[in-house]
Amino acid sequence: ALRLFNNNQGCFAELGTHKGLMSKMILLNNDFNEKINFYLFDTFTGIPLENIRDDEIRHVKNMNKDVYNEDVYEFVKSKFSDFPFVKIVKGHLPETLINENISLENIQFLHIDLNNAHAEIESIKILYDKILKGAPVILDDYCYSETYRPQKDAWDKFANEKGFQILSLPTGQGLFLKI
Repeated sequence: ALRLFNNNQGCFAELGTHKGLMSKMILLNNDFNEKINFYLFDTFTGIPLENIRDDEIRHVKNMNKDVYNEDVYEFVKSKFSDFPFVKIVKGHLPETLINENISLENIQFLHIDLNNAHAEIESIKILYDKILKGAPVILDDYCYSETYRPQKDAWDKFANEKGFQILSLPTGQGLFLKI
């Protein structure tokens, strides 16, 4: 994405950052220039229970208990303090995407890991037209296991409505390029 859009201003975005592992790996293995903002969106305190589907609630509660059981906001701020172009946005999605202080135009790369079909689909509805043609979009839990079936089904429906297909990766992730 950095090479494809080398001369364009724009941004990278991650929806569902938790402790920032994926974003940090991207930053450490690429040469970012400072005209590209990298937005990290998360509650940093777990998966919100509002709008969770009945077939997701048990899994989400277990994830909150076992994985997302502490506030990691200060940890993430510290982890990215050497990267002034990284913008950390705390709050619930999709609501935090609608903010006049955040420029989400010309998205060059998008990683989505919200563990919640509703939040993922409502977020992509806001962002889809802002993604540059050819930009990669990674769906973290697209086909990881049957536990994530509600997310896969919701994404397949969205992709069908937009006229594209999602590639299932051996990691359990999904990938599509904006057309």
